Parts: sequence; C-alpha cells; structure tokens
Amino acid sequence: MSAIAQLVDRQLKRWELERRAAEEQRTQTSPAPRQSVSVTVSRMRGCRGPAIVEHLAERLGYQLFDKEIIDFIASNRNLHQRVLDMLDETVASGIRLWAEGIVAGRHVDRRDFVRFLSGTVRAIYEHGNAVIIGRGANCILAGRVVFRVQLTAPLDARVEQIMREDNLTEEQARDEVRRADEQREAFIRDSFGADWHDPALHDLTINVESLRAESVAEIIENCMRRFAVERWPDAVVGRRQRQ
Repeated sequence: MSAIAQLVDRQLKRWELERRAAEEQRTQTSPAPRQSVSVTVSRMRGCRGPAIVEHLAERLGYQLFDKEIIDFIASNRNLHQRVLDMLDETVASGIRLWAEGIVAGRHVDRRDFVRFLSGTVRAIYEHGNAVIIGRGANCILAGRVVFRVQLTAPLDARVEQIMREDNLTEEQARDEVRRADEQREAFIRDSFGADWHDPALHDLTINVESLRAESVAEIIENCMRRFAVERWPDAVVGRRQRQ
C-alpha cells in the first residue's frame, strides 16, 4: 500500500470513529456540536507551503489534505464513494447533485475529474476539521464556513527558495516557478472559470517572504478566529481551545 493510500485509510477509519461517536451523542441529551471552520490554502510555488500548512494543521488540531491526497480520492471512484458514504445520506446526495451542477455549462478539460474533485473537496469539508491545500478548494467552497488563505511572495524570493529546496540553478528555478504558476492559473481558469489572481477568491493573502513558517501559521489561526467571530459567531476554530 502506498504512503498516500495509508494516509487515506487512516483518515477513513478516523471518520468512521467520529461518525459512531456522533451517533452515540445524538442518542443523549447533550447539544449538537458546533460547526468548525475549515481552511483552504492556495500557494504560489516557492512560498514554503508544506511547512506552513503542517504548522497550521498542528495548531488547529485539524487533518491535512494536500493535492496528492485529494487527487487520489477523486481519481478512485470506489474510494470517492466510501468518503461520501460516511456522511449523512441527505448531505451525500446533495453533494452528488451539487458536483454535477458545478461543471454544468462550463468548459473543462477533464469534466469527470473536476466533478469528482469537487465532490471530494465538498465531502472533506462536510466531515470538518480540515486544512485543504490547493486544487481550487477556495473556489469549490466559496460561500461556506471556510477561511480561504493565499500564500504569496515576490518572484525573486520564490526562485531563491526553490533553488535551495531543489538544488537548482537560478535559471532552472525561475523556469520551475513560472511553469507551476502557469499550470495553477490554467487549472483554475479551465476548471472553475475563475481568475487565479483575483484577490476576492481569498479572505487573507500573506506575503511570506520575511516570515517564519510558524509565524505564518500563527497569523492564519489568529485571523481565522477573528473572522469567525465576525462572520460565523456560532462556529468554532480548532478542535481544542488554545491557552
């Protein structure tokens, strides 16, 4: 079993335990749990995204879903169905109808994949307590109880970061950054009809050039809490209260 498959399998088992606990709670007189605020993270290449989101997930006590995990679920129809099956049937049915509609009337390069991708992201959101990285999750979940973050930095700073990370020459790193940016821009445009550079697609944009990964994660969490108080007073941020 691949590393990604193992991660997904562990998450499915966790969701199953959480579902059983929720069912037991519904049989008691305790109030229903409040909805948690999930977070999407879009990032330009060379913005230290992996380190930042790992710190963020740790601070929030959330599960991390990166591009590879989301693609793995979306590309496997049986696995995609298992993720939906762990939701309330009404919610799961709504996701199926919604995912069909999200690509209706739009030109997409891989219509079926975008439909399954959208359904997968929405299902992860419905399970709650998630940090979702890339894959247009900020577009898919627009209007829901989710905090949408973009990580950015000047081009030269991103090139220097890729040179260090991948041991590339400046020319190679610059080509890599530009290629990645072009691919992400095209994916958002072709799949969701949106402009990758539109600031309205995000609730918070951070220039990470001069900040440590831990500091960026702390800023995001603090902004999430303030945003939740203003916009979703009945929702909670994080699995646990921070001291």
